[in-house]
Amino acid sequence: MSFCCFKCGSQNPDESNFCMQCGVTFAGYPDRGIGEVRRTSELAIAALVCGIVGLPFILPIASIPGIILGIMAIRQIKRNPSLDGRTMAVVGLICSIVSMAMIALLALFFLCLPLLTKA
Repeated sequence: MSFCCFKCGSQNPDESNFCMQCGVTFAGYPDRGIGEVRRTSELAIAALVCGIVGLPFILPIASIPGIILGIMAIRQIKRNPSLDGRTMAVVGLICSIVSMAMIALLALFFLCLPLLTKA
């Protein structure tokens, strides 16, 4: 088993008293699990980026993948508890859904616009 240095993030064996990369001492730090690094889901990052890009520009080309990637990321994180990023996946999913709802409302408005101008 190994743990991560709290200063530089490099992996070190449990029995180490100092970091093999940066040389910082681990004396006085009995809980070495504090420095463990958890990997963030790449799908969650992609979902968040798609959701953020799609929201202000109302782009279905970014929102549709944001929805798909958000759902995939949530499932991936649920299956692999060592992954982080659930909040990113949920925020990306919500932003993408809001963007798609705005697209639907705009499409409905422009479809009904001729009916409103005739009256």
